[in-house]
Amino acid sequence: MIMHISEAKDLIATIYSIKKQPHRHPSLFEDFNWYLSESSPDWYQEEFWYPFSCCLVRAGSRLGWRWERKFEFTPDYHFEVNWLDALPAKGSSEYQSYIQALQDMQSRMDRFPFFKGYHQPPTEAVYNRLSRQYRPSREEMEMWENPSSSHE
Repeated sequence: MIMHISEAKDLIATIYSIKKQPHRHPSLFEDFNWYLSESSPDWYQEEFWYPFSCCLVRAGSRLGWRWERKFEFTPDYHFEVNWLDALPAKGSSEYQSYIQALQDMQSRMDRFPFFKGYHQPPTEAVYNRLSRQYRPSREEMEMWENPSSSHE
């Protein structure tokens, strides 16, 4: 659990330094999410709550992390990626696999753009404004109306 949204960057930096040690398993922590604690002062006071979490992400050989909003029956909403590794050299095979994975991530962000442009959860006031102004796509509306047939 994370007590403050601002603590995620330091948590990830610590995990990243552990992952970079040569004797560590490369997939350490990659399928793990850290959730914002319900007792956090950053917790939103909503009627229907779906938690914010942060996790490591990989695009080719490049490692980064991002926040997510996890939902039960529809796709999660992702924030922009905070990259930890340098960009692979252009023209290399690592660069090509990075670009392909990045395009896949971008395609998903374009389909469900609620947090596009955000690297971390905004304040509750900003979130409420975004919620009022957001116009879901037809695909999102269908998923919300018929959750049993949805998911990425």
